[in-house]
Amino acid sequence: MENRKENSYTDSYLNGERNEFIFVDRRGYERDRGYKGKLVHRLIAYEDFSKKKSISSIPFGGLVVHHIDENKRNNHPSNLQALTIEKHSRIHSDELDASNYDDPYVGLSPEEEEDLEHYIEYLLEH
Repeated sequence: MENRKENSYTDSYLNGERNEFIFVDRRGYERDRGYKGKLVHRLIAYEDFSKKKSISSIPFGGLVVHHIDENKRNNHPSNLQALTIEKHSRIHSDELDASNYDDPYVGLSPEEEEDLEHYIEYLLEH
């Protein structure tokens, strides 16, 4: 586990060490070939959120990771929020301004937050 902290995915991405594995899909999102083409913003968000919470190992469903500034290639942890699909849709329909929230768990019920925590652990273990 210590190596994971020292050589985190987020650090290696932000330092450019993963550049050879990163590609942009046709929707404009960065993906990582070295992680089976997973979305970079999801990998970073889950790793970042896992540092902030104590978590278990069961996956969750129904949550999306939102780019606060709406720049699909700005994958810095401070620009990412976990939201329900409903809240995310409302943000993009201008019904809710996500920039008013500092909490990456904004809009989540305690159960959804717990599910997210379980999924983070699952991703980090696999």
